[in-house]
Amino acid sequence: APTTEDLWAAARAGDPAARRRVVEVAYLSGRAAIISSTGELPPTLQGVWQGTWRPAWSADYTLNGNVQNGAVAGMSPTGTPELARTLLELVLPHLDDYRENARRVFGAEGMLLPARMSTHGRADHLSADYPHPFWQGCGGWILQIATKHRATTVVSIYGGKAYEGQI
Repeated sequence: APTTEDLWAAARAGDPAARRRVVEVAYLSGRAAIISSTGELPPTLQGVWQGTWRPAWSADYTLNGNVQNGAVAGMSPTGTPELARTLLELVLPHLDDYRENARRVFGAEGMLLPARMSTHGRADHLSADYPHPFWQGCGGWILQIATKHRATTVVSIYGGKAYEGQI
């Protein structure tokens, strides 16, 4: 039987069937990873792959794209959109914190989601090792994920908690 190394070698050599198989294996691997690592909340940014047991971001929820791209982005395309609920369960309880962040950091109305969070949504994770504590882009990404989740599921009540008007 061909090994994984044989498959990769054939794909690199230009074999169209091997290239399709590599994409299929990557897809199935990502699907298995997200299913096995998602519980009540989405997986955090952690793991031996990062090269340290003590990362600067403390293996918390890093909302600067790591959670979205590394975990949640593949949920709807892999047929597991219900798992996106876990990200919404993480972020929706902290709406008041996001409003306070916008007032405190920018003197503005609206919401500012922090670049990283764990048990609250306050933008107060300051560290010289972590250069973007007031990164502004995660709010739009979270809204995109919520919109995709809403479009791919018919569920609007999560765990007995209604978030009507918030998604």
